[in-house]
Amino acid sequence: MGRTKATALTLAGVLLLTVAHAQRFQLAITAEQLQQAVRDAASPAAEWVFGDVMTRRRVRGDYRTAAGGYVSDLKTFTTIQQSVPHQFRIHVATPYMRAVATFVDAKRRFAPMPLLNSESLNAEGVVVSVMPGTFADADAIEDVVVRPLGAADDFAIHPTRTIVEPQTITNRAGAIRDLSSGVFYFPLSAFDDLRLDVICVGRNGNVPFRIDVPDLDALTFQRWQN
Repeated sequence: MGRTKATALTLAGVLLLTVAHAQRFQLAITAEQLQQAVRDAASPAAEWVFGDVMTRRRVRGDYRTAAGGYVSDLKTFTTIQQSVPHQFRIHVATPYMRAVATFVDAKRRFAPMPLLNSESLNAEGVVVSVMPGTFADADAIEDVVVRPLGAADDFAIHPTRTIVEPQTITNRAGAIRDLSSGVFYFPLSAFDDLRLDVICVGRNGNVPFRIDVPDLDALTFQRWQN
């Protein structure tokens, strides 16, 4: 199969996943799905769950920019990524993704599988973690808000819980920058209307990330690998 045809199929597949799952994609985890998360965590492919949003897109062949625009191939995607500033790296995790991550980490540590509760995971909602980006571009995170597409400019959904801590980053030359990282908890209802923008409010400005169903579907990676 030629590169162009393969790329077209990749993009078509991502679009189909978005359309097919948009109406039935559920953020809440059930007790049965919690057991499935244990099984998924046993697969080596489950390590993907720790990747940030943009890394996961690249790995699964979903060549969407941070703003949500589609590009045709990996080369173009990489060129764009190298040409724009990277103030933040973000990780957006549903209850299912957090369960898989917890089980994968326990496996890595040779520890017993923790006893998780679906009600507690759902109560904590969707968790957005924000780390500084590349050394030259990185900003200090102060807040994160969610805004559905088409919402008024002054409308935003704020987190129900926020943890922001100082973080120091260093480059190869030994230079140091004092920034911050953060974890932000949103109710599941905040992500009802996908697609939407997750807006990182930094010390020096705001950076939006367009989030869609494939970014939150914990099984997307394995679908593309199979």
